[in-house]
Amino acid sequence: MKDPRDTREGESIGGGYIVFRRGGGTGRIRCPEYPFEHPTFEAAINERDRLAAQFPGETFQVFCATAAVREEA
Repeated sequence: MKDPRDTREGESIGGGYIVFRRGGGTGRIRCPEYPFEHPTFEAAINERDRLAAQFPGETFQVFCATAAVREEA
């Protein structure tokens, strides 16, 4: 089994664009342990549209990183 932490084809670690599904009953975001990071907004929109066509009635949204900070040790 492939390590899920490895970069997948078409993914950009730190790309900052992630597609999430909203739960039908709760409206909460559903997310895998290692979400796929898209390299561009356009790539994420394409994936959102693909998933929406594959799963009619489900809501998919694109989220992007808007602020980051890292304190040096």
